[in-house]
Amino acid sequence: MTTIRVSRPGARDEFGDIITPSDPPQLIAGARIAWAGTAIDQDRKTVVTTKPTVYIKRLNPDIKTGDVITAHGRDLKVIDTQPWEHPRREDMIMGVAVVCEEVR
Repeated sequence: MTTIRVSRPGARDEFGDIITPSDPPQLIAGARIAWAGTAIDQDRKTVVTTKPTVYIKRLNPDIKTGDVITAHGRDLKVIDTQPWEHPRREDMIMGVAVVCEEVR
């Protein structure tokens, strides 16, 4: 488990000028990160790539699409947030899963 830093960039107009300033970053403790990877199916014909996903248990943090998560010196841009269900119990919400893409 790790502590992540979530920052929300300010809004910009069509010329790139800042309309609203960025919010102060928030720190969230107890997050788990599943880094991006690849896997080969058993028939060895399909390669599946995964996006980095941040799992936050028992919290509903204020994370929106476009936010930037910083952890372990790497930046992840938020693509989607969705409820994280228990893998063996249907309709039991464990927390939030945040799907990201790595920013280089």
